[in-house]
Amino acid sequence: MSLNITISKGALTVTVYPQETAEEISNKLTILPIPQTAANQATGTKDTKILDLLRLTHTLIVRGYITASNSYTAKEVKAQLISIIEGASINGGVCTLVYDGDSFEGYIEKFIITEKSQDDPVGAGYTGTDHARYELNLTFIEGVAV
Repeated sequence: MSLNITISKGALTVTVYPQETAEEISNKLTILPIPQTAANQATGTKDTKILDLLRLTHTLIVRGYITASNSYTAKEVKAQLISIIEGASINGGVCTLVYDGDSFEGYIEKFIITEKSQDDPVGAGYTGTDHARYELNLTFIEGVAV
């Protein structure tokens, strides 16, 4: 997968290198249980009545990793992402996720991170303080504050 994902809030921006990205759009439907009287039961079942309020939820589920950048160690990048989730020291507002050229405003609902050693050897000239990367799973829900 060649498309990187950026997550930003305020002055913080983190690049996520996705291995797998899924989009889910769900529509909360209300099923109305219309009673069938005993006198009408012989005519058979009736169509289910559904109320569609068009309340869509757009969710992006990302499995990927973050790693050191030219300016920050992998641990510092992880700390920046956690800071974004915690609000980035900004009152109110949502974070921005950019994926496939589209920008989404919303919230990170779930975040799981696992520290992994890199399989690749450290290259010549590497001056960073770590060579770790963090695998992550996150769930982002597009929406606005109430």
